[in-house]
Amino acid sequence: MLNASLPRKLTFMHAQIVVFSEELAKSGLIDEYITSVRRFREIRQSAHMLIVKGKADEFLKENEPFIGNLVAKSFQMLINESNNTGFFPRVTLEDFYSGLKSSYRQPIATFTSINDFKSFQKEGEPWETVFKTGGDYIAGKLPRMGKNKIELFGTALFDGGTMVGELSGDETRYMLMVRDEFERGFFTMKDPKEQEMIIALDVRGPTKPKLKITFDDTGRPVIHLKMHLNADILAIQSGINYEHPELKVLLEKEFQQIIKNGVEKVVRKCQNFNTDVFMFGDHATGNFLTISDLEDYNWNSHFEDAKVTVGVKVIIRRTGTQIDSYPIKSSEGDE
Repeated sequence: MLNASLPRKLTFMHAQIVVFSEELAKSGLIDEYITSVRRFREIRQSAHMLIVKGKADEFLKENEPFIGNLVAKSFQMLINESNNTGFFPRVTLEDFYSGLKSSYRQPIATFTSINDFKSFQKEGEPWETVFKTGGDYIAGKLPRMGKNKIELFGTALFDGGTMVGELSGDETRYMLMVRDEFERGFFTMKDPKEQEMIIALDVRGPTKPKLKITFDDTGRPVIHLKMHLNADILAIQSGINYEHPELKVLLEKEFQQIIKNGVEKVVRKCQNFNTDVFMFGDHATGNFLTISDLEDYNWNSHFEDAKVTVGVKVIIRRTGTQIDSYPIKSSEGDE
């Protein structure tokens, strides 16, 4: 039909993204479209899967490349920013389709939206009255301004072909850590000694998380998860010498607890939706002798009952370009 009005042959060979609206995703009909899209030979299986809050056509119209005028390249570079932030996952069409037909994991997709910039408050309470991390948002609600209104932030959760929930930016980071897909991200935490101040860390996942999955006498899954993270200090507002070994240990323990609580919280949230997006089921397959045994057990139906224990180890490797923090000097002395 389009070729009746376009003087060029229409091709999808360079398509970078496949976009579905949240309304369609929640209707349970998305699998009917995905199978047809995936079958078409011109559409690459490496195209990225996006779920947009609102209408898909409005999302595409609002995209204005910040640098250059190539829309496809702009999306490709934007999606690659997942490696630098961890605020949204990189999910290809093949990844999504594999999750749809799997009996031991559920699919996810990148969540995106149009930002009307109304969340950017120019007036209001002073910044120090409310602590909020940079990832405690969902797509469309980031407090920002700019030319391009679209933003990729968070994760759409599915149970089969139906979208059942979403994860914020921080929750997405915790999920990616468990999946061994988190590369790097800046984290903000409260200063352990000065709660009104903040500390910023550059966090990386150097090693693959360790998973041990067993089953109790009733067939209930028991999951033991251990994670190891490295961190660099980016900023210490209070000027306290967290570079010193004894205080560095305090900072590491505080951040370990933050990550542990965050991972446990997002696991419980996904269990409430009964959707295993952590790839636990992939590791559990080694406990079954045959494929038939695995399919008969149906991991997806048992994930909500799983007992999950989380262990986190954080090591601060570097302290930036400062070896020690020093107080600010004024005419009256230290501030």
